[in-house]
Amino acid sequence: MRPNAPTELTIIKPRLLRQEFEFISAGQPVGKLKISGPLKMAAQATLFNEEWSLIRSGFWQTFIEYKAAQKPFIKGKIQKKMRGKTELKASDGKIYTFRKTKWWKSSWAWYDRNENPVIEMRQDHSFTNKQAYFIIHNPHQAEATLMILIGWFVILIQRRNAAAAAA
Repeated sequence: MRPNAPTELTIIKPRLLRQEFEFISAGQPVGKLKISGPLKMAAQATLFNEEWSLIRSGFWQTFIEYKAAQKPFIKGKIQKKMRGKTELKASDGKIYTFRKTKWWKSSWAWYDRNENPVIEMRQDHSFTNKQAYFIIHNPHQAEATLMILIGWFVILIQRRNAAAAAA
């Protein structure tokens, strides 16, 4: 993220029936995520002038593939661990874990190895088009954009799995 990166980010769904989400910071749109197709869980995202593609792959053991469309061309895979945890190895070699903050809350966070929250995400269950908001504790984190996108993509995958199980 840039030196003047925001510390709060809101996700809205502007159209009810489309799988598109917008990222808003200080009332201005800063990005967009679009899910392609009803069956395949793949997304094209733009956030803070960075373009990413995210794809859920695998059958028995699913994982998330991500790749950047600009330099540096970052590419990698993430597999979910036990109890819904997701780990990301950053370019500096540090490992960050995405997991629920409390089992009774619908809030998630990326934690560093010292269990300090780097980015928190809280879902909004109101009747507005607002879906969630992120609180960025360290806006100068190199992979903050990727962490936000992967975190929201994991939540969307869980929503789709819950809807499929309920049907």
